[in-house]
Amino acid sequence: MIIRDPSSGVGQEVSADGHAHVMARTQPFGVQEALAGWAFSANTGTVTLTNAATDNAVLYCKNSGATSLVFEVFVYLLGASTGGTGSGNVTIIRNPTGGTIVSDASTLTPINRNFGSSNVLTGDFFKPSGSGKTLTGGTTIIETLLPTPTGRITISVGAFIVPPGSSLGINYTTQTGNTSQEVQFGYGLYALTLGT
Repeated sequence: MIIRDPSSGVGQEVSADGHAHVMARTQPFGVQEALAGWAFSANTGTVTLTNAATDNAVLYCKNSGATSLVFEVFVYLLGASTGGTGSGNVTIIRNPTGGTIVSDASTLTPINRNFGSSNVLTGDFFKPSGSGKTLTGGTTIIETLLPTPTGRITISVGAFIVPPGSSLGINYTTQTGNTSQEVQFGYGLYALTLGT
């Protein structure tokens, strides 16, 4: 049976045993936030690393906004190493406290994925100004060993939540013998503004 509002004609189907029937459409939070203008991507652009078997801070983000940032994916684009042998290594670090990627900062501006939105994120978003930048403090939460560190590598993490006041950083360790390697690092994220 369908029960209707006589003034609007809107109806609700109800089964013989009294259960309401509904048709629903679901969307992931990331899609909802993109539609609302709060989903972003960022990429360092090409950075040339000229050291060997050394940690290089390649991304830093500190959230100073009012809502949590939700990181969904990290992307590593690695060019061929000159002279490098063996593996490379990427570590994602929770709550780094500083380092030369911060003190000698080169600003990175996350790009809004909704081309009709002028929303911007509030925080510190940095990329390295050169080779050998550092991150200090924090805890490693993901470590990715790269036996052949070239090409595009995408790491989907579901949701890393970075609340206001928290930070996230990425280190890349170059191969032994490396004298030059072009790299790019990026991420996709959204600000958690809906349903909070």
